[in-house]
Amino acid sequence: ETRRTRTRTRTMTTTRAAAAALFCANTRNRSSKSGVKSFLFFGGKKRSSFCGKHHHSRFRYLSKSSYSSLGTEEGWMRGKRRKDNNNDENNNSSSSLDAIVVVAGGFTPDNLWLPEWVLERLDYCAEAHKKANEKAYICIAGSATPHKPPPLQKGGFIYHESTMMAEYLIDTHDVHPGKILKDTSSMDTIGNAYFTRYVHAIPRGWKNVEVVTSKFHMRRVKAAFEWVWGMPLEGNGDEDTQIRFVSTRDSGLSKETLIAREEREIESEKQLRENAKMYDTPDKFAEWMFTTHKCYAVTRQHEIGDFEAVKKELGSNAEKLGY
Repeated sequence: ETRRTRTRTRTMTTTRAAAAALFCANTRNRSSKSGVKSFLFFGGKKRSSFCGKHHHSRFRYLSKSSYSSLGTEEGWMRGKRRKDNNNDENNNSSSSLDAIVVVAGGFTPDNLWLPEWVLERLDYCAEAHKKANEKAYICIAGSATPHKPPPLQKGGFIYHESTMMAEYLIDTHDVHPGKILKDTSSMDTIGNAYFTRYVHAIPRGWKNVEVVTSKFHMRRVKAAFEWVWGMPLEGNGDEDTQIRFVSTRDSGLSKETLIAREEREIESEKQLRENAKMYDTPDKFAEWMFTTHKCYAVTRQHEIGDFEAVKKELGSNAEKLGY
């Protein structure tokens, strides 16, 4: 059985009809001298953004468990969809989508394939891409992880997570390669946010973006993207960028693993929020990321590949987390 023919049968459940409130409400924010106040949505409740005036992008959180779009509860499984034909606003939003950014999520333990929760993310992206009339890019964020050795491909080159994910989209969903973009630099979630924004989003002038990850990973993804994509760029005019966060099912993860991941995600989110308060401009952020961060700073490059140190750092949860 080859890598390209390994597929799983999955179904994606839907969220509640409260998605109407999540996406349709409160689009009246406008830029001012003090900046734009963003609004986040959690289960239908509106809360002001964590960074207020410094953040020019607008953010929306969609879905507690899986996919539902713009007030229409839409369930789907491969080859069979249930539509609301009266939802013109949903169709208009999909057609205006610039990009679907999907965050990578590692490999299977044998490094030969993608885990089920990653395939869930990609299946959603393929469906959203079709709904956008195949005009939106699918931007895959992720190269490798500092926690385990990467797989290698022909010629001895690194087999990036984004490369394998792109192959799945092409082979399983027939997505045109020209509509798939890769990030082959990031090694963690903050890198996912940084490289997708500065390498792909800004040069292409994206204004309407979805960010997709699994439910268990959403805390960290939201914190990272709100921080990085929310930093204003002088003269760039990107204050109208809209981000909608979409979570997919945590397929293939045991209850024990999910508990361990939840503990880690809570701590990671807390740290990201704290850092966002200190490094709130692109220059401050870049200085922090490329001089102090383990994955990107030369001063710490000797730590990459020290997997025993990684296990020690993760403690009792190392095995549960797959390390």
